[in-house]
Amino acid sequence: MPYCQRALVLLLLFAIFSNYGSDALKCRLYHKIWEDGHVLRINPDVCHTSNQYCVRATYSDPDKRKKNGYSMGCDKVDCQGIDDPNYTGWVQKNGEFCRKSRDYGKNGEICCCPNDMCNSSQRRFSLTIVTILIFIICSYFL
Repeated sequence: MPYCQRALVLLLLFAIFSNYGSDALKCRLYHKIWEDGHVLRINPDVCHTSNQYCVRATYSDPDKRKKNGYSMGCDKVDCQGIDDPNYTGWVQKNGEFCRKSRDYGKNGEICCCPNDMCNSSQRRFSLTIVTILIFIICSYFL
């Protein structure tokens, strides 16, 4: 098997199996929320949960005195109803289940996802960049 094909297969296997081997789900933990002129910030970290989902919330309200910003962490109760076909509001997009929620402001949204660090766009971006670089290198040598 040519080198480039082996590299792509290894990258695919890494992406598939990188979430296995631990009972606790790892999620990105970070908060940066503005409310009434004050900032609530939690430094970036990782949280571990035995629950099924990582969570990402966007606080968005046109009233600047209300909460605006974003929050990421481990699910406690926010992702309820995803597996219930009778519950409306959850929409699947890009590997996440999202719904609008007034709990997070007039235009707020909550998203839940089932894989390690899936609530962080950095991991998806890094994997995408590595894949693109492998394709570029492979096409150059072919």
